[in-house]
Amino acid sequence: MSKTPRPRRIGELLAEPGSAFAGLSRNAGSNATLLSAVAEALPPPLREHLLSAAVADGTLTLSVSSATQASRLRFHEEPCLMAARRILGATVRGFRVRVGR
Repeated sequence: MSKTPRPRRIGELLAEPGSAFAGLSRNAGSNATLLSAVAEALPPPLREHLLSAAVADGTLTLSVSSATQASRLRFHEEPCLMAARRILGATVRGFRVRVGR
């Protein structure tokens, strides 16, 4: 009869090279760094409404709290792209704004 594997601590799973959990942790960390860099590129009233930032397939996607803030954010496309490129390199080409998380 096979033995059931023992439960593992989250820290072990996150530290295991190549595991899905390690990848998730790494992506969350890089998205937090990206969010911080993009927020710094925005004026203070707008940065308070920035909820998340991520890059997929060369497109920077930013989420804000309302449609009004999304419209305002679109005027700051170039500073946001420059901040993302500074963090991730020249791989960021597109820009997308979403309302909500």
